[in-house]
Amino acid sequence: MRWHLRSGAYIEVANYIEWVIYNDIFADGEYDLPLTRLLARDTGAPLVVADLGANVGFFSLRLAHLAAIRSVPNDIRIEAVEGSRSLCDLARQRWSACRFPDSNVSFHVTHGLVGKKTGAGEIFLQQNHGMNSILRGKGRRERV
Repeated sequence: MRWHLRSGAYIEVANYIEWVIYNDIFADGEYDLPLTRLLARDTGAPLVVADLGANVGFFSLRLAHLAAIRSVPNDIRIEAVEGSRSLCDLARQRWSACRFPDSNVSFHVTHGLVGKKTGAGEIFLQQNHGMNSILRGKGRRERV
């Protein structure tokens, strides 16, 4: 399923786990209260928001959607981090399909894990990407 919301956000739900995540974030508004409070603070200063474990970028898209429909004047920079290289690529693709008019929201996703400044880690990739984990388990290992 694919759709452009009235804000210009591009939503693509490609499988069951994305449907579940989409419903948590968009239909149920799981993060709306703190995001609405953040966007209501008109300090004049740019907002920098971290999206840790970005997956396909639904959290970032929700933030951009809410900012657009509320005409938030502040510049917003979203710094996303995702351990799966393929999900980073997917989040970038979906963000680039958005049609935000005069957007003051930027999105940057980094392939990595949060933690030490240097070194490497690994993530265990599941067929159901909503279950990817840094905890040892089944799944294909990806060095990060």
